[in-house]
Amino acid sequence: MDLASEGIEGVGSGRIEADWVQASALVRIGTPRGRGASFGLLLGPWAASLLSCDTSVEVDLGELGSLSEAGSCDADTKPTDFGIAAGAGVELAISGDVRLGVDLIYSLGLANIDDTSTGTVNTRHLALQAGFVFPVGG
Repeated sequence: MDLASEGIEGVGSGRIEADWVQASALVRIGTPRGRGASFGLLLGPWAASLLSCDTSVEVDLGELGSLSEAGSCDADTKPTDFGIAAGAGVELAISGDVRLGVDLIYSLGLANIDDTSTGTVNTRHLALQAGFVFPVGG
């Protein structure tokens, strides 16, 4: 039954949740790493592999109640993605050569991840990451 043709209107919402594992190769250009803070810009490519994809839709039909539907979108989503990332960060000296790094990175997907339509669906995300920085080599 088509609810719209029956004169029934609803308010709804939908959600797609996808989990990916991602690897990046970012180049950092920044101020010298001395005893204080070091600021830098990050730029480079990334690639990702899809772990899972789930959808959910809920429509409130007023007096008639609500409808909800959930399912998997794994078959409709391409299993790999790639793109470019850019961001900025700061490194703070903790002790000796060990530093604490905090970065804010925006990633834009360049691949169409939708297998079901003629339109283009690209991923994009903003990440805040923190970690320890250790010197490698001499």
